[in-house]
Amino acid sequence: MKYIPILLVLSLLFLGGCAEKTGMVTAETIKVEVSDAGYSPAEVTINIGDTISWVNMGTNAHTITTKDRYLDLSAYPNQIVTKTFDKTGTYEYYCKMHPNMKGTVIVQ
Repeated sequence: MKYIPILLVLSLLFLGGCAEKTGMVTAETIKVEVSDAGYSPAEVTINIGDTISWVNMGTNAHTITTKDRYLDLSAYPNQIVTKTFDKTGTYEYYCKMHPNMKGTVIVQ
């Protein structure tokens, strides 16, 4: 019985050391401003698990749409829309109402 506290302390030290060795990375949220002129920044590179928040600062509604519809978000003026990315790839998106507006998300 007197060894239980010692074993508990040693277990906690061992587990704490394991957590440090895994190099746990916290997910980030990246802001992309949407204006009536385009997306800023137009290209972002993120990690799996990161989230992008598109903030519509313009006076018109806009979309964040990929050709395959992996992304198909609508953002009205003063609205924020988000997407957490769970797979690697390069996602080129555009606004359906304003096809000259284009952006890219690179997930590594």
